[in-house]
Amino acid sequence: MTSSLEFTFTLPNLGTLLYYIIFVLSIPSILLQMESYDTFKYYFPAMVMFASVLTVSGEPRYFQNLYPQDVETTSAFFSKNIMNLLAIIGILTNCLVVGMASGNLILGLVIGVLAFSFTFPVANQFLPFIIEQVDFLLKDITVKGTRFPGNWHKYFTGIVFIVFFLALEVVILRLVKNTNLISSLKNSNNLNTSNTTNTNNKNTRNTNITNNSKTNNVL
Repeated sequence: MTSSLEFTFTLPNLGTLLYYIIFVLSIPSILLQMESYDTFKYYFPAMVMFASVLTVSGEPRYFQNLYPQDVETTSAFFSKNIMNLLAIIGILTNCLVVGMASGNLILGLVIGVLAFSFTFPVANQFLPFIIEQVDFLLKDITVKGTRFPGNWHKYFTGIVFIVFFLALEVVILRLVKNTNLISSLKNSNNLNTSNTTNTNNKNTRNTNITNNSKTNNVL
């Protein structure tokens, strides 16, 4: 059973294909049927991070073309960019929904920037770096010749840090929504707009008074 599963994942692009069938097509379809639209704002970023973990942890035999740091093949190029596109769509949709629901476009913009900051740098830089460092550390502190079957320690490390980064993102987003910073920015913007409008109205009234005075003088 184990050998057949190993053979399956080592076939070119088969691991990538299975990932797309399960995580890109099946699970989102189930979420759509359940009308769990709010889940997508976290699901697509998590999907990108998990793809990065599988690619780094499976090297050099499994998931080579799923989400590589260095794109060297056509299939890797399309796979990585399709997942990036899905994550971007999920983040932008969430920004629009939050901005329209709260009537505060600045809040939607801040949430979008935070989501981008957590998703792509984490998937492309932080997770591969952390997984490699943990791998080096474990090999240094364990007895020489100790084996880690299937690189399970890499997968475990990656999943733990995905949960950590997603939890951190949730906490920061809730703090942003609950603070008065966004409200104060909105109120300041509204005040500036109101002041500009009042100034324009005052200038218009002054112009009208001047014109009326000139007309009276002529008469």
